[in-house]
Amino acid sequence: MGLAGTTPLWDSCYWERKKDLEGNIESIIANDNSLGQYYIMVADTDYALETACPLMYLESMPAPVTEFPQKIEPGMYLVNIDIQPGTYKGEAGADFAGSCYWERMSDLQGSLYSIISNDNSIGQFYVQVGASDFALTTACELERVGD
Repeated sequence: MGLAGTTPLWDSCYWERKKDLEGNIESIIANDNSLGQYYIMVADTDYALETACPLMYLESMPAPVTEFPQKIEPGMYLVNIDIQPGTYKGEAGADFAGSCYWERMSDLQGSLYSIISNDNSIGQFYVQVGASDFALTTACELERVGD
């Protein structure tokens, strides 16, 4: 089951997929503090989903946008649906406190195995989003600068 949500950029949404209700770290299948637009894929084998944020069901994958944005705000974006593949440029602070976390994903399961590549970038940085990537998550604004 696919779910989607949005949170204001000044706020984040913590969500957690659970395998049971024991309440320990081993109970967590996947989790995140999502910013902006985000998607969660809940598996049939999940026992529970915990979140205090409003979500909506996706009956199927959203239709691609008619014109892809060149600048994207913090959030999660589906490749070839919300954004197009290419090179994205970002600008972060000069140290870890001002860094920008980004993540290229192979699916929406939210596990460590879903991560293709990621970084807490500082200063000027670039992210190469591939045509076979499933999604991109970013904690800061990115601008598409090339193929």
